[in-house]
Amino acid sequence: EKLLTAFLAGAVPIYYGAPDVAQYFNPAAFIDCGGFNSVEGCADKVRGVLDDTELYARMRTAPAIVNLSAWAVLFPLEVEEWVACEKVGKGDCALGSGSRSKNGFIETLRTGLHRL
Repeated sequence: EKLLTAFLAGAVPIYYGAPDVAQYFNPAAFIDCGGFNSVEGCADKVRGVLDDTELYARMRTAPAIVNLSAWAVLFPLEVEEWVACEKVGKGDCALGSGSRSKNGFIETLRTGLHRL
């Protein structure tokens, strides 16, 4: 959830964690330090992104999630409801009665749709 929070804040996240992160988040939208052989390699990447304003802008505006089907495995009901809600074009539709639907993943997706 911390990576998602950084995306919603409009940041280009710098991440070190789960090796399968690119399965759930767009690798073109964040820096995955786990893909480097050293901390210095990751730091070089961060400096490169900061020095290249066009790259930074692309990363900052890239969709955070490009593989919704991978999210559906983790949150099947929420993703199904979100997709159904978006298909009927109701940006403020009620999404189920579950607490995660109201306060968790799906609400975050809906309120941060401009970035995600």
